[in-house]
Amino acid sequence: MAFKNEQKQEILKYWNSKKITVHKKLSPDVSTELTKLGRFYDVEDMKEFIDFYATILEIGVPEHKQKYFWTYKWNLYEFLKRGIKKFDGQEADNYLKNQVINSDEAIIFTRN
Repeated sequence: MAFKNEQKQEILKYWNSKKITVHKKLSPDVSTELTKLGRFYDVEDMKEFIDFYATILEIGVPEHKQKYFWTYKWNLYEFLKRGIKKFDGQEADNYLKNQVINSDEAIIFTRN
């Protein structure tokens, strides 16, 4: 079921609360993407995706203390268009700068 306008506004407000990029209003492009995504996800799902993205971006954390390698900030439209597909089913640990790929052999993969 497609999102109603109130739900789209709720998602926009939630996105803005995370201070990733702030949008003054719901653009037609964002509205269209939300309409498409509303067939597969509900508002709580969208908030979880936004939380995930905000977590790996580490807004406000000094660079030398950041533990995730993802630093590119999409605007809401880009996030809806690209990020949902990319992050659906992912865990934040998949984006750590230093990961143990094979714990049996203790192979360390470092992303810098």
